Order: sequence, then structure tokens, then C-alpha cells
Amino acid sequence: MKTLHFFLILIPAMMLFSCKNNTKEMRTVINPDGSCYREFKADGQPGFLLGDSSQKANPFPVRMDSSWKISWQYKEQPRCYKFPVTQAELDSVTGPLPNRRSNENEQYSIFLRRDFMSVEDMATNFKLDSDQSLSQVKIRYSLDKSFRWFYTYYHYRETYPKLNIKFEAPISEFMGKDEANFWFTGQPEITKGLNGMEIRELTGKLEDKYNNWLTYNIWCLEYKALIRYYDRIPNPPVSKATFITLKDSIYESKGAKSLDDLDVEVSLNKFFKTNQFSVLWKSPDAPMKKVEDEIIGKRFAWMFDTYFLYKLEMPGTIIFTNSNITEGKTLVWHLSSPRFLLNDFTIEAESRKANIWAFLITGLIVVAAAGSFVLKRK
Repeated sequence: MKTLHFFLILIPAMMLFSCKNNTKEMRTVINPDGSCYREFKADGQPGFLLGDSSQKANPFPVRMDSSWKISWQYKEQPRCYKFPVTQAELDSVTGPLPNRRSNENEQYSIFLRRDFMSVEDMATNFKLDSDQSLSQVKIRYSLDKSFRWFYTYYHYRETYPKLNIKFEAPISEFMGKDEANFWFTGQPEITKGLNGMEIRELTGKLEDKYNNWLTYNIWCLEYKALIRYYDRIPNPPVSKATFITLKDSIYESKGAKSLDDLDVEVSLNKFFKTNQFSVLWKSPDAPMKKVEDEIIGKRFAWMFDTYFLYKLEMPGTIIFTNSNITEGKTLVWHLSSPRFLLNDFTIEAESRKANIWAFLITGLIVVAAAGSFVLKRK
């Protein structure tokens, strides 16, 4: 149980750490003609630039082939487009190793770009690597381009469907709808008007509710497995039929429901005043250890292992977006699994680009009409 116990305590820290320290950046750029490109930015090591093409050295979440273009940058210097490079070529950009404070783990910014003829082309041909959890998500893309003489309007949407994860107990039993949506997505803004201390108190209560929800769901999953393996327990304290009815009673007997309180083996032995249940954790095949690994690897860890700093650039001037973060003309979202745990998560923006030629033609028509009017009067 210790592995699962440690993992549960670590979950909030994992979420916070990934959002601040994960360097994966995914950028989508929509061109005025409706074509687009997608570019990843990641930290890379010299070995990769020197030609180490192994998947372990690949810092990107996609399989690289000839359709992708690689460029790289050292510090604030201009991008280099040659790849791979020789050690001499690398030193010509960065300077020989003795002349700079560095080591073999020195990081470079590496960019991977692929151009698409249209958003539909990107939807069809862009795929994340199969070892990425997000590769199993069927993302929906759309770009509506509308010509209105003086301006051309662009409306881009990228929708990540709700994760197909079923929980024994829905979060609605532990949080209100707005509370749950705020906890996982940041919307709606339920902290408006609160000061720092009040926000801290509110988010602390939400974290407790979230922990209770997660803890109970893991308890339910383990209990379901215990029922499956109940016949392996020598001299069980009660019949299987009775054991099935005691799930919530045993859980309630633990007292406080928190992540650091969940130890199924200890709880069962304590409730029944026995040590017979330990056989499921300490026998040679230890079926409950396998169950816990399964829970960690395929159920709950999946909820937290996707994170991208997603950036979008649109033609012209942005007139609408659901992003709250901008970097100049670039729109930014934190794209993480919890954001589409409960509902679809949509990246959306609308822009308009002035058609200079339309203004010129209209101006010429106006001037010509005015000139014709003047000549007629003369």
C-alpha cells in the first residue's frame, strides 16, 4: 500500500510542479490564407543536436520524420536551421566548452515545426506519439474563414473532449458544480471579490473536498478488487456476501477521509481485528499490489501526466478569445488533463484582418465617383 499511499500524497505537488516546470510548448499559427503550422519548443541536449536520433533523446511528444523541420537556439542568439550539426559547428555558435560555463547537460531551445495546407489537413495528419496519453484523445479542429470586403474574419476552435474515465462516485457528491469546474479549469471565477486570506481558505476547503473524492474512489476500486480475490483469504472473518455490504461501514470507520489516511490493508485488519487480509498484499503473487499498480498506472496517473503550454497566433487583430493570458499577439492556455476531466475543453479565438486592397479599391471608386460628379457639373 505504500506505493499508492505515496502517490496520493504527491498528486497535488505533481500538478503544481508540472505547470511550473514542464518545458513542453505547443504553438499553432494560423496563416491568412487558411494554412497553418504547428511548432513544438523543448529543451534539448547537445547529443540530440549532434545526431542522436534515439527516441530517448527526442525531447518532443511526436515521432520525427521528414515532414518536420528542426531548428535550434542557444540562449538569445538567432535560430540555427542546420540539423544535425558537427561539434565544430556547435562550438561556432556556443563557443568552445572551456570558454563558457557549461557541462555536458547544457540545454538548448529546440524547435520542431510542421506545415499544413489547412486546419483540416492538420486534423487528419497531426498525431502525437503513441506513448503520450493525449494521443488517445480525438481532438476536434475547425477554422471558419469569412470574407466581408474590408475585413476577413477567422474563427478557430480546438476542442479536447471530456476524458473517458468513469468514477465510482461522481465529484458532484463532494463539490458543487461551480466549485468542481473552478478546481479543474479555473472557471468560473469564484474568487472574485475575495482577498488573499479568503482565497487561501476557499481553495483549502476545495482541496479537502477533492482529496476526499479521490480517496473514496480509490477505496471503491480497491474494494471491488478485494471482493474478486476474497476467496484467497484463509479463514475470512465474514462471508463474501457480508463483506460486500460492509464497504462504506469500513470506510467510515477510518475516521478522517484524507489522502494520507488511506491504507486499505491496515483498515481491513483493524476493522475485523485480524491480520488475515495481509495475505493479499504480502503473498508471493500479492494480487492487491498488482491492483494498486494498475490504479496508479492506468486510472489516476493518466489524469495528471499531460501538460503543454499551448500558444496560438491568429491573423490580424484578436476580437474574441477565451484565453486569459497573452504574450504580445500570442494567446496562451495551460493545456492539462484535469481541464477536460469533467467537460470538453475548448481553445477558441476570433480575429479579423484588414483587406488593404479593399480599402484602396473603395478609395479609388470614391475618388473616381467624386471626380466624375465634379466634371459633370463643370
